[in-house]
Amino acid sequence: MKVPFGEAELDALRQPLQDMVKQHLPTSLEAVADDAAQAALEKLSLHVAAAEANVDRCKADHQSLREIWELERKAAAEGDLKWCFFVATKKRPNSKRVADCMSGPKRL
Repeated sequence: MKVPFGEAELDALRQPLQDMVKQHLPTSLEAVADDAAQAALEKLSLHVAAAEANVDRCKADHQSLREIWELERKAAAEGDLKWCFFVATKKRPNSKRVADCMSGPKRL
């Protein structure tokens, strides 16, 4: 799947980016400016490729999770699914209130 920013947008950025870099460098360093602009575009294209891969991964995750959700929804609708909730607390050594709760009921 393509992200909204692709090769065409990268090509459109090439000349403005080269011009901006050349603006801030002396005229004797035009080749350096071109190399710097090219390096920036290559880095940006890597980010675009990573974003495209992330889109594909999210799409695959959504599809597999949707199948699980549909299965659970169907099981719940048919009464075959039982929900259980568990609560856990962690004892904090410096908290008297938590320690009192964790020690159980007090006996008289």
